[in-house]
Amino acid sequence: MSVVQEEGKRAFDRDGFLVVPSLLDQEELQLLRKGLADDESVVKHAFELKDGEGLKSKMSLWNHPGRG
Repeated sequence: MSVVQEEGKRAFDRDGFLVVPSLLDQEELQLLRKGLADDESVVKHAFELKDGEGLKSKMSLWNHPGRG
């Protein structure tokens, strides 16, 4: 395992998530955003979370993936 992989694993184990800068380019991000916004199952299960600074995030959760 490389040092980067080891550091990434430690960060994930510590924080519960991993940030990978520039993993997707702008075109890929636009396609992903459009796909999520156009998917009725995602929209149906989405709720917004305010961040305390006037911005908000949307989150969609399922207990049983694949069962729209």
